[in-house]
Amino acid sequence: MTTTNPLTPRQTEVMREICQGKIGKEIANEMGVSTRTVETHIQLAKRALGARNIVQAAVMFSKHNEKLTQDARP
Repeated sequence: MTTTNPLTPRQTEVMREICQGKIGKEIANEMGVSTRTVETHIQLAKRALGARNIVQAAVMFSKHNEKLTQDARP
């Protein structure tokens, strides 16, 4: 059984950066977008993951990402 990613590629990219401890402004600078765009990606990722806050979203994303990695192994 494979797990699918409920996030868009950009939301996934932002959540990876969040999990590495980066803040919105740093992420925005690296991605070449506005801080508001990053905040929007975070809000939509939280909604897609069913998280109440960014900490819960980061934990859920990490667990989900780990599951995706395990499912991709042969």
